Amino acid sequence: MATLANLALYTVYLPLNDNHGEPIAADRLRWARDEIARLAGGCTVLPASDGLWIAPDGQMRFDRVVPIWAVAPDTQEIAWRFRRLASELAALLEQHEVFIHRMPVAVLEALVPVPS
Repeated sequence: MATLANLALYTVYLPLNDNHGEPIAADRLRWARDEIARLAGGCTVLPASDGLWIAPDGQMRFDRVVPIWAVAPDTQEIAWRFRRLASELAALLEQHEVFIHRMPVAVLEALVPVPS
């Protein structure tokens, strides 16, 4: 496990529909989730949320997304792997891009040891 000072929280926003508004197949979404878990050593799948964005034509667009959290070592190699995964997911899920947010984190230790 990485030390407490060098971890990052990656949030991957998986779209539930392709660019044509068609639902993305469940097996593709499972593959995406599993790849994130393999890359980081685990992940947390959050409830679906609404995403809004402004398209190049200036129109407001709406997406339904599933945010997935993954904590991984904060290294250039892991960041590069997440960038590569974003490209792979965009192709698999028929997206222009898949948004991934990275934020440094610190893990807090319990004040009192937990009895076993």
